[in-house]
Amino acid sequence: MSYQAANYAIEQRLSRRWETTSIKWPNVEFEPTSNSAYIELRIIWSEARKMALGVATLHRAYGKILIDIFVSLHTGARTAADYADELAGIFRNVKFSGITCRSPVMMQLGETNQWWRTSMSVDIYYDKIY
Repeated sequence: MSYQAANYAIEQRLSRRWETTSIKWPNVEFEPTSNSAYIELRIIWSEARKMALGVATLHRAYGKILIDIFVSLHTGARTAADYADELAGIFRNVKFSGITCRSPVMMQLGETNQWWRTSMSVDIYYDKIY
């Protein structure tokens, strides 16, 4: 697996299972609709480690799926928390396309550019033999 293949697998899983709001994809032009909630996907690869010795060695790449949830200001935090719970269910402790997901974490980040922002993150990894 490569970073590109892992990113694609994550994007496909999200796009097939999330229909609640529009999605702002990485490096794709997006203009949010006023008062319409949306989510933004970011994938961060943090490190890679050699996990075994030998001719064919196992390497593990670690990262995070970050999904920011944007809802209208002054409408309370409940809707964003409900969305975070729904998103967490898509990635909670699952394995797909060679990617292993851990338990999600939700963080309320507060006001950002006229939106209420909540973030959901999931630690992930994949293995590859070189």
